[in-house]
Amino acid sequence: MKILFFILTFMSLTAFGKPAEKFCQAGQAKQILQAKKQAVVEADKLIRNMDKVLARTDMTWLQKRKFFISKSILKCAKYKLGTLNFVCGDIEGEYTGWTNPFLSNKVFIEDDFFTPVNPKFKEALLLHEATHHCGTNDASYFDISKRPDDVGVIGWQIVADTYTYWVMHGFCYPGYC
Repeated sequence: MKILFFILTFMSLTAFGKPAEKFCQAGQAKQILQAKKQAVVEADKLIRNMDKVLARTDMTWLQKRKFFISKSILKCAKYKLGTLNFVCGDIEGEYTGWTNPFLSNKVFIEDDFFTPVNPKFKEALLLHEATHHCGTNDASYFDISKRPDDVGVIGWQIVADTYTYWVMHGFCYPGYC
């Protein structure tokens, strides 16, 4: 897992250039920039929560390992938010945001992003997409009100919707929220 994380991080650090917002109107680019800044603030809050959890002494080695991985993913995502290119426009399917970290550093943003129902949706979506560039996957698309938990054999720490939930609803211990 550490090797995969290193490879993904190294690839995206060396292969891509300066971040930009493409095909976005001026107002859209401004909204993306504001949401990126707020996503970094949210990631910092979550990292502080991780530190509190990791300081506990009543956890098993496996529980602590999951939180350590999650903290590493959040730190990586904070960095990635400053390096990703955002492309505005239509996305095929039911997605508001989409990325493929193996092909590029682009995050495609659908028009629905700019008219969210929940005020925290924008930063949650950007953090979600940034975590994909740090090793998470979409093992299961949660309803945004569904609490994070393991998905079969896939741990909550590598499911991108865990981070979406935490931004939208606040931090909780997965499986016990």
